[in-house]
Amino acid sequence: MMRQQLFGKTNSGFPVYSFLLSDTDGISVTVCNYGCRILRLSTPDRNGFSKNIVLGYDQFPLYERDAKYAGAAVGRIANVISNAQFEMDGAVCRLTKNDSPHHLHGGIQSFSNIVWDVLEQSDHRIVFSHRFPGGLDGYPGNLDVKVIYSLPGNGALHIRYEAVSDQKTPVSFTNHSYFNLDADFNREVTDYLVQIEAERYLELSQQALPTGAMMSVDGSIFDFRKPRTLEHIGDSTLQNTRGYDHTFLLSGSGMRQAASAYSPYTGRRIRVYTDLPALQFYTSNFPEEALILNDGVPDRIHNAVCFETQYATDFVHHTSFPGKYLLPGERYSSETIYRFDVV
Repeated sequence: MMRQQLFGKTNSGFPVYSFLLSDTDGISVTVCNYGCRILRLSTPDRNGFSKNIVLGYDQFPLYERDAKYAGAAVGRIANVISNAQFEMDGAVCRLTKNDSPHHLHGGIQSFSNIVWDVLEQSDHRIVFSHRFPGGLDGYPGNLDVKVIYSLPGNGALHIRYEAVSDQKTPVSFTNHSYFNLDADFNREVTDYLVQIEAERYLELSQQALPTGAMMSVDGSIFDFRKPRTLEHIGDSTLQNTRGYDHTFLLSGSGMRQAASAYSPYTGRRIRVYTDLPALQFYTSNFPEEALILNDGVPDRIHNAVCFETQYATDFVHHTSFPGKYLLPGERYSSETIYRFDVV
């Protein structure tokens, strides 16, 4: 099997290649240099049958039109920045309003929407890199970024981010893969057992923006400290977001387990480890009705779960939230691990 193939060309004529990584535990991952996207991720079920468990598209042009950020690296800032501006050291930075009147997932020329260079590649590892010029989408500083995918064994996909800037700038990188542990995007995820290691979450306004309040999960439908299903996803508390689309503030620090999900239908389990302070839990609440996914499957509501490790949503407007400002010359690094097995 070819490990590098031409996947398509962008509207501006840049070639896009796909790359196949695999390990000895039956995990294989196909990524591409457009948005560092994870196109396919195949893992075995309890019967040993390996199938793709991430949302994606068979043809490249759908990725250029994609509004779901399927499988994409996300930055400079993951999630929303309200009113598309923030103040830093007395100066106002005005950002692209790509989710008017707000700024979403780094803007128009974000991590997700450009062709990256490939610095290294092997059967088990690939390193993407790109320089994001100062002023792009309104952000200060030239930002040099690496996104590294590797399959070192033990059924784990490691995603590492490295960056350096020549000016102070806020950063919060993540991956936006949608996981369906049944390998069937016609099936909803309501019977999954989900656990999130968080005692607090960010309260949202009627406009689904953080209010600034960090709420206790105790006694609420946001309490996933013990595994529970998603059968209550239609609760009126989640009406504005049509399901979960909330930031959880993770317990502990350093590399630790942040979340897990288990499908009783196939026995697949995903465990998420990270050194970051927050996690956006999203249940694919806004399907693109005309969108055709891999293998001709139409998109539908609640067909996947996302575990987006990050800094707190809109931290540039809330000084009490955990956030990150990268200083000139400072070397940034973080890592998230998705580990797959069967139970």
